[in-house]
Amino acid sequence: MLNQKGLLLACLAVALSPTVGRAVPVASTPIGQLQSPSNVRVRPTIIGKVNKSPSISCDEIVINATLHPPGGFPMGGATATLSSAGNKGCSYKITVPPELLGKKVYLWGTFKNPSPLLSIQSVGWQSPISLPQQLGISQSYDFVAKETVIH
Repeated sequence: MLNQKGLLLACLAVALSPTVGRAVPVASTPIGQLQSPSNVRVRPTIIGKVNKSPSISCDEIVINATLHPPGGFPMGGATATLSSAGNKGCSYKITVPPELLGKKVYLWGTFKNPSPLLSIQSVGWQSPISLPQQLGISQSYDFVAKETVIH
């Protein structure tokens, strides 16, 4: 029994020694020197949420980023994709087109079917916002959508 264990250990040592002997430590690269692949394009995304009453659906809301304020000519803009985040909210994301990078844009909300009873306002920030010149940056801007109920 003792000879079998000794023989097994000797076989393992012989089998592993060439592998261990050839192991080469990986050179550590400082993070600042990492290069991103040239064929990968990451565009910044503006994200946020819309707090709303249950009577307003996410399908009714439109969030835009444009070079001009609401009511101006909608030149150089992008429209958000909205998704439901429960009955009291929506989340949105806008993939920023290259022509908006490094510029000041107006981020605003409206409704597909505007009504004097519906309003949407930004929370804690003012338009216009400055977009970064580099790629891959995400920023979060929130809105509140309200409905005036007449009794």
